[in-house]
Amino acid sequence: MSDIQTKLGDGLSMLKGGIQQGKQKLQQVQEISELRKKVKDANLKKTKILLDMGQQAFQLVREGSLQDEKIKKLSEAIVQLDKTIYQANLKIQEISEISVDSKTCECGTQIHASDKFCGSCGKKVTVPEVVVNAEQTTCPACQEQISVTSKFCNCCGTRMV
Repeated sequence: MSDIQTKLGDGLSMLKGGIQQGKQKLQQVQEISELRKKVKDANLKKTKILLDMGQQAFQLVREGSLQDEKIKKLSEAIVQLDKTIYQANLKIQEISEISVDSKTCECGTQIHASDKFCGSCGKKVTVPEVVVNAEQTTCPACQEQISVTSKFCNCCGTRMV
């Protein structure tokens, strides 16, 4: 009978040891998971800060306050993208005009010229003003035609001198 007790005791000891190892592994996995979440959250915050920093730097370049060649080249690429977006939005507006008073938002919902935000997606309604028969000038940054009375380019936002 003592042989059975010994075997039973050894089996219980092994089971207890296995449970203890399982607990340790579970704690390690939980700790790793928490650390990964911290890394992910920190990376998201870092990305937001970098985005904000980039937008502020771009704003300074547009205002003429920042004169760094590397940033200026990146800004020129952004201006070209702004021009592409502006021209595509003008084309969308032209194609999707249903009547003089109504337009279609990027999400496809009909909006009126007096609307400030889309009722479906909440996006701010931006309708570029097209001035007919007004004296025009060329934006030095994006080469888009704008009114001579404009303080900023309708396309890329560059301050006019």
